[in-house]
Amino acid sequence: MARRLLDTVPQLFARMATAVRKGDLAELFSRAGMSRRNASDIRLSSPRIGGTRKQRVHLTFDDGPDPINTPQLLDELKQSGILATFFVVGKKLETSLGQELIHRAAAEGHQIGNHTYSHPHMTELAEDQIREEISKTEQLIGDANKGVKILRPPYGEHNALVDQVARELGYHLVLWNVDSGDWDPKYQDCWVDHAMDQIVTQRESVVLAHDSQTTTVARVGTLIANIRELSDSSFIEYSEAFPRKRSLLNPSYLRTFLPSRRTDLNHALGTRL
Repeated sequence: MARRLLDTVPQLFARMATAVRKGDLAELFSRAGMSRRNASDIRLSSPRIGGTRKQRVHLTFDDGPDPINTPQLLDELKQSGILATFFVVGKKLETSLGQELIHRAAAEGHQIGNHTYSHPHMTELAEDQIREEISKTEQLIGDANKGVKILRPPYGEHNALVDQVARELGYHLVLWNVDSGDWDPKYQDCWVDHAMDQIVTQRESVVLAHDSQTTTVARVGTLIANIRELSDSSFIEYSEAFPRKRSLLNPSYLRTFLPSRRTDLNHALGTRL
């Protein structure tokens, strides 16, 4: 009996999240014995600011630039009027096309961030290796970062040593609070729904996605459309998502999780480490 209950819980939460996104709990409450007529009168609303529901979203894309996917993504973002942050991998910037893509992104108003040179597990590296991963990529990024030094460690993994080196190099860490799951094969066909189920539960979202994934670029237009269908939603750029006076990664404001382990990283993020 206990095993059956445990197996049912994830399914229940998935149905609840979908119902919240649609703003209708009729199906769920009918399963609980309520009439569909009464259940249809029940709605869940997102948090409200000043009496009006607001949901602000900032899109971020990791692991690029990709010679095929990134240009298509830039086209989509430009057409949609959205400014995002691209956390780029250094070794992909050693080609003329890689350089062309990050400078195009910067010229179109997007923020460029450091995602290390070779995408390693940073917590497994020695101090000099961590420094090289960050510094080598910084040199390849050049002035495309517009003087903003932000680092997203691969897999969101960091420890005291990574934090120390990042601080010494003048970097802020930027993680996320919405993991789209587009990197996970089991979500490749439904990552938009997976992301939306998280976005509807919070007022401000920093979305993790990857321009290295073909399925991501193919469905990002659907994600954008779904977000815009939310009442009083808006896309914000990097400077709005991470203002100097208040960061979305302030530990009292945002809880961030590693995608692989769902480990709570609710500690001093968003300020100079």
